[in-house]
Amino acid sequence: MTITTRRRRTATRLAAAAAVVVLASACGSGEETGAASGPVDAGPPEGEAAGEATVRLARADWDTGFFQAEVYRQLLQELGHPVTDPAQATLAPESFYPALADGELDLWANGWFPLHRRYLDRELVTGQTIDQPIEPVGTQVPQGAVQGYVVDRATAKELDVTSMADFTRSEVVEAFDQDGNGRADLYGCQQGWGCNRRIAAHLAEHPWGASIEQVVGDYDGLVEQARQRIDAGKPTLLYTWTPNWTVEVLEPGNDVLWLEAPSRPDAPTPTAVEGLEGCAGGDPCQLGWTVNDIRAVANRDFLDANPAVRRLLEVVAIPLADIAAQNADMAGAEDYGQEAIQQDAAEWIRAHRQRVDRWLTAAVHRGGPRHVVDQRHAGGDLQAGHGVVAQPVELFADRAQAVAVGADQHHGVLGQGRHDSPVEVRQRAVARLL
Repeated sequence: MTITTRRRRTATRLAAAAAVVVLASACGSGEETGAASGPVDAGPPEGEAAGEATVRLARADWDTGFFQAEVYRQLLQELGHPVTDPAQATLAPESFYPALADGELDLWANGWFPLHRRYLDRELVTGQTIDQPIEPVGTQVPQGAVQGYVVDRATAKELDVTSMADFTRSEVVEAFDQDGNGRADLYGCQQGWGCNRRIAAHLAEHPWGASIEQVVGDYDGLVEQARQRIDAGKPTLLYTWTPNWTVEVLEPGNDVLWLEAPSRPDAPTPTAVEGLEGCAGGDPCQLGWTVNDIRAVANRDFLDANPAVRRLLEVVAIPLADIAAQNADMAGAEDYGQEAIQQDAAEWIRAHRQRVDRWLTAAVHRGGPRHVVDQRHAGGDLQAGHGVVAQPVELFADRAQAVAVGADQHHGVLGQGRHDSPVEVRQRAVARLL
């Protein structure tokens, strides 16, 4: 390959530039390994111009979803976008979706479907509904959100409680009635969450609902009250879901049991879960709750203007076991703040570097480089936003331009990448070397 330069660089300068831009190009292949290099950088500081649209990222106000939000933030930064801190937009669904539809936010990673389907349309005062510019994209965790009611194991065994239908029995209601008002107390969800509405609907729809009242409040606080009661040997009824740190603190099969809650015959989607550990009833366990997919959700106009972001959201998938493990670490830590979340997300990306690089490559190809330079046959300067088709190369920066340097000894830097597809050169990689 022809070597084109504007000025001489030291060997160290060349190596540093090559490492940054080559990694930014996301050409890796082969098996995943935790020893691979981590993300290129955390992206431009918030508010810094980077030649790409700033992504206004929100996150849900349940802390079990903070990890996924941070993974998406760092992936979007690797794609070249400045991203707002999702911790500054921690919202309940009923606040997030209207802001998304109005274009005040661009996306979040915490959609639950079909539970959040109701937010996709807006009802007018006339009773008509209109489609909103909101689009679920990709499937981050397929059937990852199992939810339902759990009861402390000791009371379930003592009173033979296997189903929510058992709360039509007076001795069961009396055991779980904490305030003496004649109804069993169910630790439910906080105001504004979809599960809060769904629990209320269950209580209204089913015969056993008349004997139960939902205790509403901060969910973490409710779980702590439930844990204390269970530790004290007191009857306790609680709503929970997975992935969630609560099932690590109150382990199904050991501390609590899932109760069956037969769904209505006209339920639109299946609510039974096969092989559920700790189910007090049968297998499959009829929880009465639809199993949800966890999905990213974005403003449609934003996606149309940023096809590379759309493609990235389409392909990202995070294993449920990895989310559960992070949730367990979070629950077991004495001090776990935003810095710890960022570190866990960065470590997850580093451990799955090869997979992440494939996602980024797919996203770049969907977005399309603005100009392609074939470096296999003739030398040429590359600018930010250009694509390059080349033999394995190193890239380095010279002010606003980047050039390709080919040499056999550099083959190992890129590994066995494809040589017939353009790789986009990002301005952020250039800018950080000036």
